[in-house]
Parts: sequence; C-alpha cells; structure tokens
Amino acid sequence: LLVVLVVAGCSAQCPFSRSRTTRGKAEPVVGTAWLGEIPGATNSSDPLVRANDQFHTDYSAAGLALLPDPLVVVEGDYVVLLRRDVNGTFQRTQVQSFTPMLYHNLKMVCHLSLHAVVLLMTYLTQSVPFPAASLQDLLNELPLEEDLQPRFTVPEQLARQMQLVTQLGKFLEFGLQQGKLTEAEVQQYASAQGPLLMANVQDAAHAQIDQLVSIMKQLRANLTAAEWAGLRFVATTSHMAANGSLVAQVFARVLSDDPSHPNLQPNQPNPRFVLLDDAVMDEQVMQQLLGTHHTDYAASSLFFGNAYRLHRDILADAATAYLQTIFGGGSWA
Repeated sequence: LLVVLVVAGCSAQCPFSRSRTTRGKAEPVVGTAWLGEIPGATNSSDPLVRANDQFHTDYSAAGLALLPDPLVVVEGDYVVLLRRDVNGTFQRTQVQSFTPMLYHNLKMVCHLSLHAVVLLMTYLTQSVPFPAASLQDLLNELPLEEDLQPRFTVPEQLARQMQLVTQLGKFLEFGLQQGKLTEAEVQQYASAQGPLLMANVQDAAHAQIDQLVSIMKQLRANLTAAEWAGLRFVATTSHMAANGSLVAQVFARVLSDDPSHPNLQPNQPNPRFVLLDDAVMDEQVMQQLLGTHHTDYAASSLFFGNAYRLHRDILADAATAYLQTIFGGGSWA
C-alpha cells in the first residue's frame, strides 16, 4: 500500500514566499528532510525577488487591515470575541465555552469501547502476542454505576452507558479467559456497540449545538446591526472532522438566517467564515489567514469575475486539462 502525504500551506504555492525564507537562509518547514528553497528565492540582489518579497509583506498587511471589527474565533471548546484596541490590534473581549460537561462524559465512555479495539488492532493484523495485560488494565478501570450516576442524570443516558460498559466488560473477560480473540469476535462486539455509540454521539452533538447557538444568540444581541453584518468567523477542526464539521454547520445556519448576507450555494465558500486545521491555534496566525481569505475574495472578483476562484488551487483548471492530455489515452508509464 503506497501512501502519499501532501504537505501544503498558505504560502506553499509560491517557492519565493518570504514567510518561508529569510535572506540567504531557508527555514525547514517539514522537518529535517526539508531541502530548502530553490537558490533563486534567496537572491536578494535580484530585483524581481525583492519585489516579490515586498508583495508578500504588503499582501499580509492588507489582509489584516481589511478585516472588520469584531472577529469571532473558535478555539477548541471556546468562542472568543476579538475587538481592535486603540492601536488597531485585536484583543480578547469575551471567552465562552460551548462544550458542556455532558459532551465530555459521553465522549469518555465512547473512548472505552474504542480503546479495547485499538489494543487489539495490532494483534489481529500482525504476529504479536495477545495484549492480555493491557486488556486486564482496561477491565480494571471500567467505571461502576455509582461512578456514572453523577455524570448522567437522564435515566435513558445512564442506562445506555451501563449497557456499553457491561458489554465491554463481558467482551474483555471472554477474551482474557480464552487468551485470544478472533477478528470475527471483535467484529461482533464492535457491531453491537455501534448503535449505542452513535446514540451517544447524537446526544453530544445536541448538547454542543444548544450551547453554541445560545452563545451566538447572545453575541448577536450585544452587537450593532452593522457589526453583525460585517462579523467574520474563524474556527479550527481536525483534518478528518472538517468534512461536515459541527461548528461549520452551525455557522452556516446562523449566516443563512442573516438577511444582510445572501444564502450560499452548497459547498460554496462563505466569505464570512473560515475553517482551519486545528494545528493552527495561534490567534495572530488565525487573523492572518482570515485576512488572506478576505483579500483573495476581493482580488479574485477583480481579476477573474469570480469571488471564489482563488479559493481553489490557482493551478487546478490548467492541471485538469493538461493531465487529460497525459493520462487520457490510458497508459502513462
């Protein structure tokens, strides 16, 4: 199985980007294997390189300057309201958690089931010993009903957690008694747990959405109509959770109900909302990336008559057409 990992960043499309290079010195951006920029990128005697350096400086500055005040940033479990101070720098003015404890409790119970399967993955696919000691440790740590009762006050939810834990306990005991487990036995256990886990997921989603919507209602009530109309949102999520992100869906609904902003077509980028990888947790970096989006909408409209063109790879259309000439005939090797 060949796995190809593509690493891309906001400046990765331009090998001459100053954010990737210092004068005469290339900075590693993907670890020790990074080979540096092409030599021409650090040639400060080249007027075109100097002009390109200045472009990146002015491009970043323009993005930040164009950002409206205030901004909403979602960092992990928190909604942060940022406003410009007297110096024009964004500062935190409000921080609220939109993740109730119920969400975390449901998630932790789900992780018990996932933990058991993770411990068995290597055993089932490779020639390694049965992980009896690790499974026994997990069995010993399973919560009792008295541990779960304070966390789950709704009887239906408590009963479901007990069902998950009881099934897991029996599964672990069976495996430890046999000293082995087959792939079919693991699959049977996981399939039985699946619907219960998804019921927990549903309750967790409801709890988080209720709190986030409540915060957004409060936020809107405390802003002027002009501030709300210009408000921009930034959120972070893991790369796999980006598809269908709960936060993204909430903001899409919030904005679609806003008469000051037209409804967007499905999968169309929203100029008021940016979803970033959760590796980006620095508020200044978030502001910079949001500024880049803000600038690109305007530039894309001016150059291409399409506000969303720069929100796809600028090389995409040319690549599609040219690759068809290479691969369209079938064999390419």
